[in-house]
Amino acid sequence: MPRMTRDVDVLIDPEPMHIRLLQKTLLEDFECDPDIVGAALREHSMFCIIDPRTFTKIDVVFRDRLREPDEVMVRSIAVEMSGRQVRTISPEDLILAKLKWARTTHSAMQLRDVQWLLRLPGLDMNYLNARILKYKLAEILEEARDPRYG
Repeated sequence: MPRMTRDVDVLIDPEPMHIRLLQKTLLEDFECDPDIVGAALREHSMFCIIDPRTFTKIDVVFRDRLREPDEVMVRSIAVEMSGRQVRTISPEDLILAKLKWARTTHSAMQLRDVQWLLRLPGLDMNYLNARILKYKLAEILEEARDPRYG
């Protein structure tokens, strides 16, 4: 389903010693609010940036080292963006992240995204189902499957 924000979701896992360099690079290469980026980097929270050449919105998602298994980084997908190799979150892990966000926000957009992502061919349903049980996301998944979001 088309959305106004044709964004990219990028999973990051910077070492603490690289946070300053990451912030400097983001502020040089992308349109973003330096205060929001600085706070998000300190707090390991999600934030967005805009590529000024393509006007692509990029949601930057921190890996949660305390709750996420190493598979999240291993399963990330390498893509080229603006001449650089970056890793994007796998569709399965994006579904899980959106379900986690929707569990607290009940955002119709997140739930709609989940419904459409579930239609992608080749999803690793064993991985996805195991984590849905682990993170207790079955109830919000059922809500996402509601026809009003499709």
